[in-house]
Amino acid sequence: MLGDTRPAWSRGAYLPGGDLSGWIGRRVRPDRDFAQFVAELGKRYAWLAPGVAYRLARAYGSRINLVLAAARSRADLGREIAPGLFEAELDYLRREEWAFAPEDVLWRRPNSACTTRASSAPPFAESFPNSSCRTALHAAS
Repeated sequence: MLGDTRPAWSRGAYLPGGDLSGWIGRRVRPDRDFAQFVAELGKRYAWLAPGVAYRLARAYGSRINLVLAAARSRADLGREIAPGLFEAELDYLRREEWAFAPEDVLWRRPNSACTTRASSAPPFAESFPNSSCRTALHAAS
């Protein structure tokens, strides 16, 4: 508001998933911090393919634990809906980001290569049984 002299509440605030200190300790520089985060992610989830780990790290940051939940192996992530996109991620998106349809995922992650490939994958649409997209796909076939 005009004339408001209070300091900005957002100074030092993080976007969801942006506080990596629980993974890397004290912050140094964003580029180094992220590289250290990805390295730590690789240690904690050594079974996760490096490309998938990097993509998830970019997409979810420190909230990645909510995506991977109790997964202890690749099999715990569920079915691979599209290359690098697993049921566990869709479960997270439905639970935490209120994704109700494939369009919700594609809209929120438009630059992700896996969502681009997923958009044409029937299992992707079938993961959202009540969506209009699924209905339209079945009507077209």
